[in-house]
Amino acid sequence: MKKISPILLCLLFYLSGSGQEIQQLNYDSVLVKMTKQLVVYPEEKVHLHIDRQNYLAGEKIWFRAYLVNSCFHTQSNLSRYVYVELINPFDSIVSRNKIRSVEGNFSGYVHLPYNLPEGEYTLRAYTTYMKGLGEDYFYKRHLKIDNPMSARIQSSVKTVRNNKNKLKVSLKFSGNLQASVSVNNFQIRLKGDEFINIKNESDSTFYFDIPEELCQGNAFVLVSFQDDSKRKFSKYFKLDSSDDFDVSFLPEGGNLLAGCINRIAFKAVNTKGLDQNVKVDVLDMKGDTIVSAITLVNGMGLLTFFAQQNESYKAVCRNPVGKQKEIVLPKVCNKAYSLKLDQVQGLVVLEALAAPEVEMDSVFLLAHVRGVVIYADWWDVNKPILRFDQRIFPSGVIQFLLLDKHMNSISERLAFVDNNTEAVADLTLTTQEIKARQLITSEVQIKDQSGSRLVGNFSVSVVDESLTPADTSFNIKANLLLSSELRGYINNPAFYFQPDNKEAKLGLDLLMMIHGWRRYDIPEIIKGELELPLMQPEQSQHIAGSVKSGLLLNSNPGDNVDVSVVGVNNNYTDVTTTDKDGEFIFDGIEFPDSTGFVLQVLKKNGGKRLYLTILEDSIPNPIAIPVNSVEGHDEQFQKYIYYTEQALSQSSEQMNLIYLDEVKVVAEKRDDDDLPYTFTNTKVLEGSVLDSYTVLTFRELLEQQMRMIFDSDTPTFRGESVYFVVDEFEWSYEDLEYDLQMDNVEKIKLIKDPGAASFWGGGSNYGVTVWIKTKKGMYASGKDQFNLKKVFPVGYQRPLEFYAPKYETEEQRQNKLPDYRSTVYWNPVIVTDNQGQASFSFYSSDNTSDYTVVIEGICTNGKIIYLIKRLKNDF
Repeated sequence: MKKISPILLCLLFYLSGSGQEIQQLNYDSVLVKMTKQLVVYPEEKVHLHIDRQNYLAGEKIWFRAYLVNSCFHTQSNLSRYVYVELINPFDSIVSRNKIRSVEGNFSGYVHLPYNLPEGEYTLRAYTTYMKGLGEDYFYKRHLKIDNPMSARIQSSVKTVRNNKNKLKVSLKFSGNLQASVSVNNFQIRLKGDEFINIKNESDSTFYFDIPEELCQGNAFVLVSFQDDSKRKFSKYFKLDSSDDFDVSFLPEGGNLLAGCINRIAFKAVNTKGLDQNVKVDVLDMKGDTIVSAITLVNGMGLLTFFAQQNESYKAVCRNPVGKQKEIVLPKVCNKAYSLKLDQVQGLVVLEALAAPEVEMDSVFLLAHVRGVVIYADWWDVNKPILRFDQRIFPSGVIQFLLLDKHMNSISERLAFVDNNTEAVADLTLTTQEIKARQLITSEVQIKDQSGSRLVGNFSVSVVDESLTPADTSFNIKANLLLSSELRGYINNPAFYFQPDNKEAKLGLDLLMMIHGWRRYDIPEIIKGELELPLMQPEQSQHIAGSVKSGLLLNSNPGDNVDVSVVGVNNNYTDVTTTDKDGEFIFDGIEFPDSTGFVLQVLKKNGGKRLYLTILEDSIPNPIAIPVNSVEGHDEQFQKYIYYTEQALSQSSEQMNLIYLDEVKVVAEKRDDDDLPYTFTNTKVLEGSVLDSYTVLTFRELLEQQMRMIFDSDTPTFRGESVYFVVDEFEWSYEDLEYDLQMDNVEKIKLIKDPGAASFWGGGSNYGVTVWIKTKKGMYASGKDQFNLKKVFPVGYQRPLEFYAPKYETEEQRQNKLPDYRSTVYWNPVIVTDNQGQASFSFYSSDNTSDYTVVIEGICTNGKIIYLIKRLKNDF
C-alpha cells in the first residue's frame, strides 16, 4: 500500500513534469497532479465561532471568523476581508459586515436592532475569493432571535386548506397563563412587502386567506402589532401549507447493480426542505414487497436487498399523516461497478462490486482527504477486497473514487474517520470555588495527542447556561472536518460526533452515502485539466466604475478621461484615468464603514457630456436556511428575557462601548476649516456681495467681481488659466455655467497663489484657483449631475471591544445594579506562547452555578482546537 508522508511534502512536486499517459498513472503521478491543483487553486474555508446559541433583539452577536486553507486547515492569508451577513426568513440581508484581518485574525459583531422581528435567521460568512466557487462553499447556520415581548405573549398559527386553492390561516395571541392580550395596529405581510387583508377577528384571534401557491417552499408571514402599552411585537410565522414530501434514493457507490446485494440510502424532506419521517416499501414489477424500512435519523434511512437482472423497482412511501406517494427507484444496471464500504474495528473495508456483464479489468482506485492523496493504484482483480487501517487517513471525509482506464469516474463512496488527531486543550482555574463578582483566571495548555506542546490561537466564550445555551451545534471541528466538505446543508453537524451515540454513528455513514464531496473535480485533474480560480482574493478595497458619453450616454469616451475622488467625511483624494473601455478603478485603499466619497469625471473643454457609473458590490443571492420553528418558551427563556432587558436598559449608562485602535485614511492636515493651507493672496466673496448675484449668472460674477476675461467662452485671469474647485472637487467652467445655482453658493475665494491648484490635483499650469463652497452641497442644484456620484461603499467594521463589568474594588462589588450576563466573557483572540500556554481572566456575574466555557481555535500546524467544559462551584 502506498501512502503520503505526514507533513505532505508533496508540495515539492509542483515544478515536476506531468506528461505521463493515463495508462501509466500511479501513485506518484496522481500525487504530482493533485499537488499542482492545490497550488494553483488553494481554496479557503471559513468558520464562525459565536458567543452563544440564542439571542434577543437589541443584543450583539459576537463572533470570531476562522479563515483557513481548505486542505491543511492552516491559517489562510489569501483574503484580507471576510463578509458576515444576517439573513431573515424573507431571504433579505438585514445586516452585512465586512471584517478586516488584524494579524490574520477576523473578529467582529452583528448588531441586532431593537425592532428586529422574532424568527429563525441565517448567519452566512464568505470571502470574495470564495464567491468563485458558489454559495455551497459558504459558511451557513441557522440562528434563533427572540423578541422581548415573547415573554409576555403566547402565539400559535394554524392553516387549513379550503376548496378554492387557498389556505385559511388563523393566528391566536394570548398573555401568560392564557390571559387575554390587547392587540392594536395589527398587520400581516408576505415576502415582498405585500400586506394581507384580515377578514375578521375575535378574542385576539385573526383569520385571513392566502393563495396556496404563495406558501410553497420556505414560506413565512411577518406579523406585527402593539399592545395597550405601545410595546411592539413582531414575529415571522412559518406557514405549513402542505403535507407533501419527497424522498431521494441513492444506491451505495452510485449504481444499483443487478445480481448483487445493494444498499440504498434514502433521504425524506417535506415541502419546506425539512427532515420528514417516512415508511418505505420496495415493490418489484409484480407488486410484491421485497423490503421495508423507516427513516432512522434526521429523515435518513437504509434499504438492503438483492436486485434481480431485468427487474425494476418502485418505492411506496408514507408519512405519519398518511400521505402516500410512489417513487421509481434508480434503474438496475447490468454493466456497472459499485464500491461497497464498511468500517469495522479500526479498518476501512472496501469491496468493488461488478454487475454480471462486466469484468473487473483496468480500474483505478484513488483515495484522498481534502485533496491530499492517500492511496492511488490500479485495482488487482485477484483481490476484490481492500482493507485500510483508518489511522493512515487524516481525520475527515475520505473520497474513494473508482475510475476506468480513461480516468472517468464509475463509482464513488465517501467515508468519515475521526482518529482524534486534533489538538487537546486543557483548562484549569486558579480558584477552587467561584463566587459572585470574583476575578476568575483560567490557564490553557494546548498539546497534541502525544503530549507535545502546540502553538496556536483561539477564541473563548463563557456562557451562563441558566439563561441561554452555549453554542455547541456548529463547532469548529464539526464544520471543518464534516459539513464544509459535503454538498448541501448539514443541520447540527456536531450531533454526528457524539462518541457513544449509535444513532449518530449510523447517521454519519448515511450522510456519506447521501452527500457528495463538494470540492475539486478529481477525474479532470488527473486528465490534466486543472481548475483555476474565477475570482482573485480581496487584499484591499477599491472603488470602480465606468464613464460613458453621447446623447444616450451609451458611447465609450475612450481612454485617458480623468476621474477624481474626494472623501466626504475623510481627507482622501486621488485622480485616475479611464482605460480604453472607459473603465476606471481606485485601488489599494482601505476605509471603515460609513465612509463617503464623491467621484467626478472631469470633462475637457469642448468635450461631450460624460456620464459616471459606479460599479456596485456583487452580493451573492441571500437564501434563508429552512429550519423547524419551535413555538413557545420555557422558564429559562422568561428568566433570560428579564435579565437581558435589565442589562439593555442600563447599557447607555453602564455599558459604554470601547472602540479599539484602527487604521484610518491618511491625508494632509488642514490648517483651517475651508482650505488645505493658508494662502497669502486670496480674495473672498460672501454675504451680501454674493446675495446681489443670486439673480445673475456665474459668468457675470466672474466678470464683474473677479475681473476675468472670456476668450471663446473660456475664462482667464490676467492671461492665465483658471482652475475651479466646488466643495473640494474639480469642476470645469462649462459644467459650472450649466449646473451651479448662485443662490446655493455660500462662499467664493479667488486664490492667486501660483500652484494652488495642485492641492486639488490641478497641477501647476493654472495661474489662479476659484474655490467655491455651496450651502447644501454639490447635489443641491436640482439638475442631474451625470458626471458626479456620491457613494458610501461597504467599508470594514470598526473594531469594538466586548464589554464586561469589573469588580476591582469593594465599592464596585457592592454596586446594587444586578449583573446577570448571559455571555459572561468573550475574547475572540488569545494567542499561546511558544510553549502552547495562554491565560485569560474575567469577573463572574451574580450567578455562578451554570457556566460553560467553549474554546475554539487553530494551531499553526492546522490542528483544530476545541473544548467545551462546564464549570461548577466546586470546580
